[in-house]
Parts: sequence; structure tokens; C-alpha cells
Amino acid sequence: LTFQCFHHHLVFMLEKLLTKSKRRIFNSLQHFDDVLRFLQYHLDLKPQVYGGNMFKKRQILNLDYNGRDSVYNKLKLPYQTVTELAKVEYSYDNDGTFFKSKLVEDDSIEFGLE
Repeated sequence: LTFQCFHHHLVFMLEKLLTKSKRRIFNSLQHFDDVLRFLQYHLDLKPQVYGGNMFKKRQILNLDYNGRDSVYNKLKLPYQTVTELAKVEYSYDNDGTFFKSKLVEDDSIEFGLE
């Protein structure tokens, strides 16, 4: 695990927990030890290191992605699909309702030629 990955992950996790001044301090940390000390001092968190035996107890998930599209299509409800996309057409020959409503009826008023 790189420091950059470790720190970046914690920045987002702690975003709502730390005050602005503490976030600035945390963002400036550049070493694992500094981050761990900060977590312990400010949040009373002390990470635990797992030994090799703990990892040996874990089982790798057997993830089989073959056929996932057919499972998705079978479980998906019919009304969740978009059957027809709305087609929006623009005409450059027309100014549109909004701009027409802003036009001045009498051009002489606009130029002070009353």
C-alpha cells in the first residue's frame, strides 16, 4: 500500500469528521507514522496490524462472471428500460418563443427616434 493511496483514502473518509484546521494539518502529512499519530491523538484511533494467521483464515471468494448479462436481463424489470429516447430538434431558422418574447415591437423606441 503506497502512502499516497493510504492518505488519499483517509482524506475522503475524514472529510466530515475533522474541522477545517485539522483537515489542513492532516492534508499536509507526508509519512505513515505521522498519519497514524494524528489518528491516535485527534480521533483516539489506533490501527491494528493483523498477523499472517489472521489472513490465512480468510477465504478467497469464487467470483464467476460468466453469464452475468443473462442474469441481469432476467432479473431486470421491464419498466426499467428506456424504449424510446426523446428526440429534440432545433431549428436555426426560428428564434424560439423565449427570444421572440424579448423582441421590441417598435425599433424606433430602442434607438430613441420617437
